[in-house]
Amino acid sequence: MTNIINQRVQWIDFLKGFLLTCICLSHFGNLPYFLKYIIYPTGSIYVPTFFMLSGILYNDVKYPLYKDFLLSKIYSLFIPYIFFFFLFILFDWNMYIHTYKAFFQYSKALYFADGPPKASPIWFIIKLFLINQLYYFIVHFFIKPICIFIVIFLCSLIGYFLYYLNIHLPLGFEVIFSATLFFGLGNLGKNILFKILSYFNKIPITFIFITFALFIFVSYVSNQYNQFSVLSLNKIQNYFLFYFSSIIGCLALFILSYIIGEQFINKYVFKKISFFFIFLSRNALPILGTHVYIIIIIDQILNKVNIFDSITAFLVKIICLIIITYFFIIPFLYDKFYFIFRKENLNYNPK
Repeated sequence: MTNIINQRVQWIDFLKGFLLTCICLSHFGNLPYFLKYIIYPTGSIYVPTFFMLSGILYNDVKYPLYKDFLLSKIYSLFIPYIFFFFLFILFDWNMYIHTYKAFFQYSKALYFADGPPKASPIWFIIKLFLINQLYYFIVHFFIKPICIFIVIFLCSLIGYFLYYLNIHLPLGFEVIFSATLFFGLGNLGKNILFKILSYFNKIPITFIFITFALFIFVSYVSNQYNQFSVLSLNKIQNYFLFYFSSIIGCLALFILSYIIGEQFINKYVFKKISFFFIFLSRNALPILGTHVYIIIIIDQILNKVNIFDSITAFLVKIICLIIITYFFIIPFLYDKFYFIFRKENLNYNPK
């Protein structure tokens, strides 16, 4: 088990960085055709995988009291959410142009624990905070794994019926109920997952292509037959197909990432790619909180200039986003607001 945990940088951070990349690209709007098939399963596979990874990393043993656990999550999740939420109230020009409309949008986002218009992805941060609280009480009240599984399964059913009845609860609890199953499965099944992954050391490269083919197939089934399910909106469509395709997709990503981490991470090309993904993973909060705002501004400039074709504009947007985020946003936030980001401010490079 220790060996597997030590490999977190090699495959878990690699996977988190890949998922964050896909989530960022999903907010680019008009994407090149070849990327659309990769980005389509964001709401139905990539986001659930993020919740499952969070469940794998969940650990309340080091917190003897609930207040200690709560304070930890307030510092790591709730405070960054509040920081970005009110930051973009100040920097959203619509607050000064269309004040009443913007005020209503921000009030609604706060009521449903969503992200504001110019920082929509931070819904994940606050939902993860609330899921941690719910799951803490579930595991401490029911204790036995089978009882915990039954409860999180019932939570997913509640989330589905709320979707079916088109009911939206305060703090977006319909999403929390639906996502808790992924979080709980990650936590309950992590030992089994690590044991399974340990058998994939030094396996033939053919299996990588089989795994990738499985992922592509599941993506197709999830998106085509389930009409583009989106977990963040609790848009589930077909209950069985949503959870089956999402969980199989998560497992395929785990296996693929683990194989890459074991067999290719030290190869020159993969080493450079892994460095990029690990960097994203270890700086997820600033990237998640600011990339939409940056993309909106770049779009405004490109629309004014209007001299690039769609592919060139896409590449320019990516380059600008990387430069602004790496050289300005992350250093500035960690320097001026180190008390918000706590651990990350020590070193934002993955070296």
